Amino acid sequence: MHAIVFQKRSEYHKKRKEIFKRAEKYVKEYHSRERDEIRLARQARNRGNYYIPGEARLAFVIRIRG
Repeated sequence: MHAIVFQKRSEYHKKRKEIFKRAEKYVKEYHSRERDEIRLARQARNRGNYYIPGEARLAFVIRIRG
């Protein structure tokens, strides 16, 4: 019985470590995207241009028969 509890506990800890690593990867990705946005805006400003950041696009399409 103790072996089963120990095995479940070790699986739980492995899974938690994996989840934490995945979250760190996402944080790093978002931070790098944010830095890229800042870099592009500064670059455009130095060249006398404008930088318009990308925005999420959403479209609702409704088909009405008739």
